[in-house]
Amino acid sequence: MNKVVFFLLFSFSCFGQIITGAMINACGTGTAEGANEFLFFKNGNSALTVNQASIDIRYGTSTTTPTVSLTNSFGPPVTTGYVASLNGLLSPGCGINFVYAAAGSTIPANSNFILMNDDASNLINYSGWCNAGLSSNVYLLFSSSGNWTAGGEFLNSNATATRYFHTAFNGAGFNIYNYSPETTLAAGGWSSDQEGNFVSWSGPGSPLGYGRYVNCAPPTVSPLPIKLTQFTASVLNEKEAELKWETSSEIGFSHFEVQRSFDALGFESIGRENGKVDILEKNEYSFVDVSPKIGQNYYRLKQVDINGSVEFSKIIAIQINDISVIVFYPNPVVDVLEISGAGINQVEKIRIFNSTGKQLENLTPINNSINISKLDAQILFIETTLKDGSIYKKRIVKQ
Repeated sequence: MNKVVFFLLFSFSCFGQIITGAMINACGTGTAEGANEFLFFKNGNSALTVNQASIDIRYGTSTTTPTVSLTNSFGPPVTTGYVASLNGLLSPGCGINFVYAAAGSTIPANSNFILMNDDASNLINYSGWCNAGLSSNVYLLFSSSGNWTAGGEFLNSNATATRYFHTAFNGAGFNIYNYSPETTLAAGGWSSDQEGNFVSWSGPGSPLGYGRYVNCAPPTVSPLPIKLTQFTASVLNEKEAELKWETSSEIGFSHFEVQRSFDALGFESIGRENGKVDILEKNEYSFVDVSPKIGQNYYRLKQVDINGSVEFSKIIAIQINDISVIVFYPNPVVDVLEISGAGINQVEKIRIFNSTGKQLENLTPINNSINISKLDAQILFIETTLKDGSIYKKRIVKQ
């Protein structure tokens, strides 16, 4: 049974590098055991030279750092055309490209890279990684170290001792990561000895969880600490900008800085929202800018990881018109809500929601008044959409 370790993201605290995952058991038998082991990293804010002085990876069964390194020598892959064959398996339009990183070459900052045995032969289809937030170039490093045996280093079958990875970058001290072999279920290991088993971390030490790549095919992965799935803006109370965004996962993430610009060039931070702590589910955020200017306003999110790495969201824009464009009155209202303002002829639709977000009315075409006498006394939220796509929100008290 072939064992393989897969690192989804690697960062060291001083340089923005942290391990977040490792596949412990992949595909193949016999000598393929060692050939198909590989490690996956992200190097954070510092470039790395392909040599042991910059990249020192060790493996063992103790917290004491082993003297034997898997990165004491680098070389080209034994199989000619191996890198090209990996690229050939990627789907059309894939957002990544595998690049061979020779000994002595430099891996740029904020890149992903894989370390594997130089006689790697198992061609896994990495299409699941396409457009998942990886760096456009994923660098391949091939270990020609005799310490990386054909029988494999990352043992787990019929083993009971905890396993450790010791990692050091750019001459810094070692970080230590551990996992439990497949037979030590009480310690949180796997349920059986299956190909494709992997483990993930949110930082040094014990793993975040165990899982499996079915049939040894990596699923879609997001090695970034955060995955932003939605970012929108709308006008609130005719004069404020309401920003909303969603994430599908947050691992090793610190906080958002909300930034605003009036020309889409120079941005200033106007607020902060702290992230969740190592969570793999949908999260929703909102922020209200109470002082946008009349006219076009631009917003983006500065995403800050716990290790200090920074990424920016896309830029979104919203138009703030004069408060007299759309006016609802009276407020509070009993039966009939009147509508006026210079933009009334540009209104495409009006929707009314209650405080839980349930839609109560969807009005089109629009008249100069809305009869809401049948609605119960409550807080209502009026959402007005203009023909140019602008959205305005107003809070109304129904008596």
